[in-house]
Amino acid sequence: MVKIFIDNKKYALDIKDLYTMLTGDRKVVVKAFEIKNGKMYLEDGIQIDGFKNTVYLIRKFEENFVLYHYNYDDENEPIFRLTYTKNYGEKDKNVYKRLLFDCLKKETKLLRPSWGTLTGIRPVKIVNDLKKAGYDKSQIDQRLINNYYLSNEKIDLITKISDNQEKAIKTLQNALSIYIFIPFCPSRCYYCSFYSNDISLTSTYATDYLDTLEKEIKETLKLPYFNGKKISTIYIGGGTPSSLDEKNLTKLFEIIKNNFDLNSIKEFTFEAGRADTLDEKKLHLIKNAGVNRICLNPQTMKDETLKTIGRTHSVAEFVDIFKLARKIGFDNINCDLILGLIGESETDMKTSLQKVIDLAPENITIHTLAKKRTAVLNQENIGFDD
Repeated sequence: MVKIFIDNKKYALDIKDLYTMLTGDRKVVVKAFEIKNGKMYLEDGIQIDGFKNTVYLIRKFEENFVLYHYNYDDENEPIFRLTYTKNYGEKDKNVYKRLLFDCLKKETKLLRPSWGTLTGIRPVKIVNDLKKAGYDKSQIDQRLINNYYLSNEKIDLITKISDNQEKAIKTLQNALSIYIFIPFCPSRCYYCSFYSNDISLTSTYATDYLDTLEKEIKETLKLPYFNGKKISTIYIGGGTPSSLDEKNLTKLFEIIKNNFDLNSIKEFTFEAGRADTLDEKKLHLIKNAGVNRICLNPQTMKDETLKTIGRTHSVAEFVDIFKLARKIGFDNINCDLILGLIGESETDMKTSLQKVIDLAPENITIHTLAKKRTAVLNQENIGFDD
């Protein structure tokens, strides 16, 4: 088993995921350590004697810069030692990941993914940020190659998406998009890292939250930034906004109606993500409030997986709610699916996708499972199937 020690535990999960992605090997241990007075200690205070039998990812150590050192321990298992001090003007996480990539590339049989060192989400954001910083296309391409090891194919893909996003944004001119956060859910899904509260335990706080939300909206809209600008889109997300009861849901829409000019709204989205939070009355309430786009998110169309991930509805219940939403008049429905949920095969994922396609939603959003630090999936160390 490969052992990797990192001097910043914040990125331990990123390093573990990258190692597995690059090698296909899930048998890796990543632990955090710290340096005190030139000596290295594990989190529990145990001192590490020298560099033997461990992998080190070190952001800064006595101003020395050693790219890597590689050998085998007593059990004939590979060991990587990395130190780093030079400042590339980027996030530390990317530095750690690139150094590991370099070491593996030179010393092992490395899988060469077209996404390079990227293991997270929103790769297009990197391009957008570089554009804002004043980089031209050739400079952006070079940074994507040098800093993230992206293939030309993926560089072309994300730069084209970024260009298309720019065109869409320009059509909005001075218009703004508003996101309203409702931090309540009927239960917590094991992959979720968003802040949320179990509505069955915290429903008494929902009214207080909405009162505070209204105050925040009123005070925020007084800021000079909003002068002369119109709101073009509103997105109510969470959490699971539809977990609010009818009284509080009505209150939420009254707050929105009283503070925003809904006549200028081009798209009003409501995340009604879970079938177990919906019924005919709620769907009518949402529709009558002016919502013209809803998200009904099964995540999977396999009942066994729904139970595993912490959802309390069935596939049949989701299909019933979807058809009911259509009957009520929703003509812009999005459905989310997550690929790679634990216990699911490639066939399961294809079946879920086909079942959702058969329902003919206007949008299908595909996510791949990511093991986030604050998710139950990570905190309880739930393993992945090979």
